[in-house]
Amino acid sequence: MKNKTPLIWIALFCASILFGTQLYHSSSNPATYTLGVGVPAAHNGGFDFKNVLSWSRVYFNESLENYLALPNNYPPFMILYKAPFLLFSEETGFLIYCFLNILALVASLYIALKLSAPQLSKQELWGRAVLFSALIYPTYPVQFLFERGVCDFIAMLFAWIAIAAYFENKPTRLQIGLSLAVQMKIYPLALGFFFLKPFRWKPLSVFLLANFALLFCLGWRPFKKFGWEVYWMFKDISKYIWEGNHSIKSWFAQMELPPELANLGSSATNIALLFLFLISVWLFLREKQSKTIFPLLGMAFGLMSLFTGISHDYKLGIHFPIFIATMYSAYQANNGKPIAHLLLGTLTLSLSLVFWPPIWGWMKTLPMLIAFLSYALLYFREHNNFKSASSG
Repeated sequence: MKNKTPLIWIALFCASILFGTQLYHSSSNPATYTLGVGVPAAHNGGFDFKNVLSWSRVYFNESLENYLALPNNYPPFMILYKAPFLLFSEETGFLIYCFLNILALVASLYIALKLSAPQLSKQELWGRAVLFSALIYPTYPVQFLFERGVCDFIAMLFAWIAIAAYFENKPTRLQIGLSLAVQMKIYPLALGFFFLKPFRWKPLSVFLLANFALLFCLGWRPFKKFGWEVYWMFKDISKYIWEGNHSIKSWFAQMELPPELANLGSSATNIALLFLFLISVWLFLREKQSKTIFPLLGMAFGLMSLFTGISHDYKLGIHFPIFIATMYSAYQANNGKPIAHLLLGTLTLSLSLVFWPPIWGWMKTLPMLIAFLSYALLYFREHNNFKSASSG
């Protein structure tokens, strides 16, 4: 008989989101936000989408010199990626883009469920993927993503295609999927460890060389400009320090600490997280069979949010599919020990708070840290259990 506790945790996760959203509506002034779910109304709808689209229009319809004068800190590939939307008006293109993000969310959940719950039929997989997508659609980070018009869900889909390719032992598909994700958003590089097992160094080398070459897809000068834009963006991230940035660096910068102490605290925390992740990857590479992959993936997605200096809250939606996969995987593992319940419960509570509206302002980084540590402890524990079972 399967252990049904992880499915109960999913139900409690859903209940927590509904409660938190209603609590926000009951205790704050929705007039200060768009859509009434805590999305900061700093720009018109689709601000980011329309910005990148305008840069693509300048590159194709005007001149290289005009393009180089723009403040574009996205990879050059994004200019090519947005080109088809030039066929439409900004508003129509933005609407199409929103629908593509919705489809990407549903497809990502489908893949996550397929990998973690292979006993489900295709109809059951799609049904649950649509149901879970409908649940988190009105939440703060998801609406924030649509309000800005960013591509994090589309990048997440390509990342999950790469994850599925690892399970299916398809190195070429892994290279293509992860490359597309990285060229949209650099942070999916955290999944690069997949190449080391079982594919080893050759596919990883091809992946790295191909992605470096793609940075030159518009030529040398756009590549050089992109490098400088990224350098200056991270050299002075003070303008990105606000309550909608949940990175470790932003979190410490918001504290009333001397700048030197804030920098030391953020650096030490990031190093500790990276150390835990690398130790986990090392354990993963030593396994002959990888039965404990989902908590490790949870750590990788956690790094995508916490480690970079700029992590706006619209990125938080990428953590939902891996949470669902971890819970369904725990259900399949049939592990009913109290420590497993405690870790899964801690993970549920922390991640549900991530999807709440920003009732108390800076509340996203600490729950993300707790979620990262929960994934780490789950991974270490499941790794040891699997190792003991294999040796026994």
